[in-house]
Amino acid sequence: RDTAVVAAGRAVAIEPRHPKARWNRTVTLLGQGDWQQGFSDFDVRFEVQRAYPHMLSAPRWNGAPFPGCLLVHDEIGYGDVFNFLRYIPLARARVGALTLEVKPGLRRLLDGYAGADRVIERGAVPPPPGTYDQYLPMESLPALFATTVDAVPPPTPHLRPPPELKARSEEHT
Repeated sequence: RDTAVVAAGRAVAIEPRHPKARWNRTVTLLGQGDWQQGFSDFDVRFEVQRAYPHMLSAPRWNGAPFPGCLLVHDEIGYGDVFNFLRYIPLARARVGALTLEVKPGLRRLLDGYAGADRVIERGAVPPPPGTYDQYLPMESLPALFATTVDAVPPPTPHLRPPPELKARSEEHT
């Protein structure tokens, strides 16, 4: 295990700005449970992959409290959304309002989610300027909250299906 971290660290030492070397080190650190160090450079993912289709015009949130609206958008997988939802109430406690932008199909499930004042579905165009003041990719939240293996935020409230889907499901049981 340590050999992988040492090798990844050597690669970064040789070529500190090489995104794939940094990504490999980040993934290795996360996989070995050094989440704080791993998440500290997790944003290198933007240099090796492009998962979010829009360029946003507002400033990126640095975690400092502010009275405006924060847009938190998802990135890659559906499972990542459910994993990182636990950070939404923490982020909401530092901002005036929070809008959560999610992949098509998730809005109905996440409507009314604790911590999100509004849930919107990602579309072909980005959310209009003026509807949020700062933004942050959802997967960047763990670094802002100094996540470690021993300090993972508690699980989020249970999700509840929309009443119409629940009723339809009960009809078929």
